[in-house]
Amino acid sequence: ARTSNTIGFKSANFGGITAQAAVSLSEATQQGRGMGLNVEYAGGPLYAGVGYDRVSGGSVNGQSVMNFAVHYDLGFVKPMFYYARSKTGLNGVNSNNMWMLSASAPIAGGTLKAQFYKVNPRGANNDRTKLGLGYNYPLSKRTNLYADLGLARADNLKNNNAYAFGVRHVF
Repeated sequence: ARTSNTIGFKSANFGGITAQAAVSLSEATQQGRGMGLNVEYAGGPLYAGVGYDRVSGGSVNGQSVMNFAVHYDLGFVKPMFYYARSKTGLNGVNSNNMWMLSASAPIAGGTLKAQFYKVNPRGANNDRTKLGLGYNYPLSKRTNLYADLGLARADNLKNNNAYAFGVRHVF
């Protein structure tokens, strides 16, 4: 999402720790004013980050999101965990929880990717889960082949399966 009239600050790196803060003054009355903070640590094989964003005023007053991520590169596999909690609706009366477990591993010259996530919208019988598997194979620094498969399930909704394969080139 883009917010109007945002000013932010990112700290210097202190032993792998950085912090950021941003304030959006917004010109539109419906958008409200946003405030966000985050702290990250990146040192060696470990990454961890936590962030928080909240909107005050307008038609989205009280909406917020808090998230946390961590991953550790073991060399043969990189396990990752992500958690987010959002508050939506007027004055943030609805909340959603989301968590994800994923991993990537170097295999046969490329990268195997796997992911499982679950979203739990509070106040609704509509949990959603997704399993994703994929493989990237580099042809060069800027070009790779990829194949991905996604299986999604949702309470009271249709289930979806998707796949993608192709060549990606970064210009």
